[in-house]
Amino acid sequence: MEKRLNIGYGFINGTYWMYYGVIGSFASAFLLARGYTNWEIGLILAAGSVLSAFLQPILADLSDKSHKSGIVGVSQKTIIALMILGVSLFFLGEKTVVLASVYVVMYALQMAFHPLLNSMAFYFSRKKSNINFGIGRSVGSLGYSSITAIMGILMEKVGADALPIVGEIVLLSLLASVIFTNEAFKKDEADPEKEANAIATSGKDDIGLFEFFGRHKMFVLMNVGILLIFFQNHILNGFMFQVVQNVGGDASDMGTLFAVLAMIEIPGFLLFNKIRQKISYQNLLIFSGLCFLAKIVTMFIATNMAMVYVAHIFHVFSFPIFISAMVGFANTIMARGEAVKGQSLSTMCITISGVFASISGGLMLDSAGAKFMLLIASLVTALGVAVVWFSAPRVKHEAL
Repeated sequence: MEKRLNIGYGFINGTYWMYYGVIGSFASAFLLARGYTNWEIGLILAAGSVLSAFLQPILADLSDKSHKSGIVGVSQKTIIALMILGVSLFFLGEKTVVLASVYVVMYALQMAFHPLLNSMAFYFSRKKSNINFGIGRSVGSLGYSSITAIMGILMEKVGADALPIVGEIVLLSLLASVIFTNEAFKKDEADPEKEANAIATSGKDDIGLFEFFGRHKMFVLMNVGILLIFFQNHILNGFMFQVVQNVGGDASDMGTLFAVLAMIEIPGFLLFNKIRQKISYQNLLIFSGLCFLAKIVTMFIATNMAMVYVAHIFHVFSFPIFISAMVGFANTIMARGEAVKGQSLSTMCITISGVFASISGGLMLDSAGAKFMLLIASLVTALGVAVVWFSAPRVKHEAL
């Protein structure tokens, strides 16, 4: 049964990150084709990130308080909402306020789903089963890799209409993965809802936000560093199309690049547990942060696609290690009832980072070009690494 649950959680990861590849990584290419400027695209992505920051705690609260549906029920409803919104894209061809608004909500919902996805790993991990986050996330990378390669080709040959078609197919697969995995989980547990609710409401889960900040000052500061580090990640994900165009590439090149990135990060996720046995979470966060910095600096000096690929060699040691260490560290240092809040804080900081990246990225592209945008991203990342370097070793552990 444990194997079946891990496979199911892997499929949930795979289909979720496929959808992110469609709606997130190809947002610029889709919206440019619909007539939006870089500045307007930046505003749309920023608005989606802001809305997501509000939706994340709401969805988390609904998951904790709902005795009937819990995290799985909230996840299913979120997916169905995305499917309904996705259908509307078939009828919204050109640049309109309605199209922009729909995309904002879709972008926000898919981002708000992320902490639910991470929390499912703990939800499905009970006495009889244990979910391997690294394996699940590596399947997510594999899914992202495959869909971005396909999307790059489809966007060149079919055009922007490929995005809503592929998006609906992926969402249907995601919904099926959540339903079937939850059914397997119910068979594995005598009363999963009762146990899940007992765990979710135990310990210090009911503390207020300000009290949480007071208990974990250095953890909060560390997350400010995470916010700064992920600025470059949002810049590259949101505006990679423009960055690639700046060195002579096209949408197909971007799709290939995203596919390669997702493939080379898989070993980091798979081997993380072994790496963690020899290196602390704190040192892994610092090391991977430095690799993020090396990647964005190399992107800044790149003059052709070959150098862009060289820059992303650092991705092997940055993204998969940082994400795994961030998730594992929060779960380790927090009291059991606070773990979800710790995960949510990190996700919210990454989301807020996306707001600043989306707004400033579009502005910098229109006013000064891709090179200047990459320079600023490099400086912000350097500051973030310094903050994490200072704060991570000083985070105190709470009794579990």
